Amino acid sequence: MNDLIIGNISNGAELSINDVAIILGVTTEALKKHIREMYPGYMINGVETFLSESMVTEIKKRMMPTTKVVGNVTNLEMEEMTLKVIEFHSSERERLKKEIEEKDKKIIEMSPKVEYFEALCEAKDAVDIGTVAKILDVGIGKNRLFDILRKECVLQANNQPYQIYCDRGYFRIIESKYNKPDGSIHIGLKTVVYQSGINFIRTLLKRKGYIQSQALAMVG
Repeated sequence: MNDLIIGNISNGAELSINDVAIILGVTTEALKKHIREMYPGYMINGVETFLSESMVTEIKKRMMPTTKVVGNVTNLEMEEMTLKVIEFHSSERERLKKEIEEKDKKIIEMSPKVEYFEALCEAKDAVDIGTVAKILDVGIGKNRLFDILRKECVLQANNQPYQIYCDRGYFRIIESKYNKPDGSIHIGLKTVVYQSGINFIRTLLKRKGYIQSQALAMVG
């Protein structure tokens, strides 16, 4: 929306086309039509057009030909017009402010849900250690697999992978929600494994002799 600009041309106030249209209660296109007819070449494409006091008076006469008394736009009328425009812009600012505040509030409310959804999407091709143990199906359960990966310095004491293995694309750490006995919801960190990580673990178990080669061949 155009800002209200008040200047002086021949000691008269200057209003934008949008402001004059609001004051006269007409559309900007209708007002522009009269300006083109009355002041050919006055409007330039790409340049904001402003109307002087005398121009507003002439346009008002032309757009209200049946009015019994049509005089010049007085200083008082110009002040009233200016106040109307200021009030209009002020109410618009308040409306936009409230609209933005509502949108910001919704964004804040939705933020945790969006972050959780993104985490799920990012981890859609990865599985947890318990699932890896089931996929390998070589007689090593989740807890035993954790022990082995910690012993072989793949996982740290907190069961999170060392950065080098994350960089290789084997593992990823994601946020995971869980409920405590008291019903409260908490967020913890969880290690998940990509397909390349499952292959890495399979090869590691075979190389270190944790299982027989024949058992691995059955799941290879």
